[in-house]
Formats: sequence, structure tokens, C-alpha cells
Amino acid sequence: MLDMLPTLPSGKVDRAALPAPASTADVRRTPPSTDAELLVADAWSGVLRGGKIWAEDDFFALGGHSIAATTVAARLTAALGLPVSVRLLFDRPVLADLAIAVEELVLADLGDA
Repeated sequence: MLDMLPTLPSGKVDRAALPAPASTADVRRTPPSTDAELLVADAWSGVLRGGKIWAEDDFFALGGHSIAATTVAARLTAALGLPVSVRLLFDRPVLADLAIAVEELVLADLGDA
């Protein structure tokens, strides 16, 4: 984080004066592995159209927004046959966390049956 952005005399950001981004080499990267993680990753990849999605990824940090979240919720609802709210994605934006919430929805539904 910078205290303030470097600016040019015109007031625009001086991109050349920005420091290099911190290395992400030490960030743990785990591929989705559980059925729920794979399901969520599939729903995200169809909406975000990005590269590889990891279990630690945050939907909104990858470029997700409210309309995309609505689409993800609809895809998960269709895949599970259970209602998945958009609010769940806002509350649990990290893939692994959302996958746990999806598993909890499925288990709750099985318990009600």
C-alpha cells in the first residue's frame, strides 16, 4: 500500500514512478480438489473467463462483480437443484470458503429429506 500515488504536474498518476508490485511467489496456490470446489471453480470460470482458478482465489479480486455473482449463483442453483443465493457469494467470496458453504447447503437439504 502507498500513502499516496505519485502524480505528474497535470495531476495524473505518474505510472513510471510507481514501485514494482510485491512478489506473489510466496502465496500458496492450491488447485480446487473437492467436488464442491470443482463445481464452484467451474461456475466461476464460465463467468470470469480468466485463467487458472485456485482454491484461495477471491471472486471479486479476479474481476467478479454483482452481475457476475448473480450468474454464478444461478449456475450453482441449476447444478445443485438447490437455491444458492447471491448473498452467499458476497459473504464467502473465497472459492474454498464458498465451496464449504455449498457443501453445507447440500448436507442441510439431505438432512431435511
